[in-house]
Amino acid sequence: SKMGGWLLPGKDGNTVKLDVTSLKNDLNSLVNKYNQINSNTVLFPAQSGSGVKVATEAEARQWLSELNLPNSCLKSYGSGYVVTVDLTPLQKMVQDIDGLGAPGKDSKLEMDNAKYQAWQSGFKAQEENMKTTLQTLTQKYSNANSLYDNLVKVLS
Repeated sequence: SKMGGWLLPGKDGNTVKLDVTSLKNDLNSLVNKYNQINSNTVLFPAQSGSGVKVATEAEARQWLSELNLPNSCLKSYGSGYVVTVDLTPLQKMVQDIDGLGAPGKDSKLEMDNAKYQAWQSGFKAQEENMKTTLQTLTQKYSNANSLYDNLVKVLS
């Protein structure tokens, strides 16, 4: 929703100005928020109560594989391991912003429409990666929940 405020017309009709500093700051805030290990960022083991619960490395690796997440999501914590949120798409977005060039004194980067369109395509591709990962995690959770419910019915 903030994207509209970060994008301004350039000096002529063939360029746009992107407030890369604000965009990068907001993306870095998201990365920093979810890069810390706490009950909101751990996907496995299930978190409840205070403190962060951990699992063995083998259990965590099994879940990492089951959830089809990269190895960067497996983190050592205390006496065990946790599986965390995949921040790769957000980190790639920040890298892509760095690749655009240095902003002017007003923190905005002026670029031609073709360069902007190319950058926007890559940005949206990373957005789609996040959506796909979220859909996959939701579907796997739903399937596991159904399997558990069916098992309870059979055993009852």
